[in-house]
Amino acid sequence: MEGGLLRSCKRPGVLKCLVVNPGRPPHRVSFTYMEYTRKNFSTEELVSTWKNGSLKINEEYQRGAEWIQPQMQRLIDSIFRKYPIPPIFLNQIRDKGLGGHETIRYEIVDGQQRIRALADFRSGSVAGRLR
Repeated sequence: MEGGLLRSCKRPGVLKCLVVNPGRPPHRVSFTYMEYTRKNFSTEELVSTWKNGSLKINEEYQRGAEWIQPQMQRLIDSIFRKYPIPPIFLNQIRDKGLGGHETIRYEIVDGQQRIRALADFRSGSVAGRLR
């Protein structure tokens, strides 16, 4: 969502998303409202869902794994210190699976680097370091 700007709306659970399309005149902007529901997941739930492949990355708008070790360590440090960190946005996708049973998977909208850092920390490849 390059060039986009998110602002909270007065209605709870709605973000006002200003999308500026690169290469178009500045007067061509669109406003989109995104409904969202706040849910709390434990670190373990996020990491296990990431590892079992139920969290998908949409390559169209997600960057690659760009964080380096010090950035990951700072996130882990912030979590240990109970500092607020930005929310992770997931898009819930419901499909019909085998036998007509509903399957649920999630697409990462925002938070890929944070989820990767948590998974790397849980596997021992990122050392948590308190300053």
